[in-house]
Amino acid sequence: MEVARNENFTGDLEQIDPTFKDHVKVLASSLFNPKSLIIKGIHGQKVRARDFLRYLQTYINIFNGGTLPTPTILIDAIAETNNLILYNDCLNLYIDSMRDRLNEIDPYFNQTELSDIHRKTKNESCQMFQKARKMGGQVLIPTFLHRLENVIEEKFTSFQRENNEKRNRFKEKSNLYNKKIAAEIREDSMMNAHELDVLFSSAKQSALAEKI
Repeated sequence: MEVARNENFTGDLEQIDPTFKDHVKVLASSLFNPKSLIIKGIHGQKVRARDFLRYLQTYINIFNGGTLPTPTILIDAIAETNNLILYNDCLNLYIDSMRDRLNEIDPYFNQTELSDIHRKTKNESCQMFQKARKMGGQVLIPTFLHRLENVIEEKFTSFQRENNEKRNRFKEKSNLYNKKIAAEIREDSMMNAHELDVLFSSAKQSALAEKI
């Protein structure tokens, strides 16, 4: 066959025998038939497309070394990839959960509330890592868990900073609101309930519209 025997084969489809292409179409239809597809798994864990790509990259890097790897090298590399994928999933769980909580709060969390949410979310992420089936020994697994805990603490520092920025903006707008109210009341101390409502609403809208 042209593909297998010709050293000058460039990958051009025109160089491939039509009969071979016909058989490839039949094979591809069979392999990718939804009824024939089976969810792939490694060490009892389902493998997503992005995970499968990472495993393939691991294999490619190993075999690009120029020498045939030993079974131990292969197992160690796959175990590290397995733990890395789980580590990323657990870290993303923490980040997404904290992001959702910060986005839903108005105006901000006090420090105690935020710390409690952080501890709970961190525990959920670490428990997810600990309970999942993993490859690797007593050195590799604790290393990734320790790394997860440290990076989560770093992410929490960023969330604290963001929450503090929200608090500072809120306080600045509150001070601006109070100043506007105080200035209006000093100018005209005799105001009825309707006038006060209009004043409060106007001051609030003005304060919220300020870019701080």
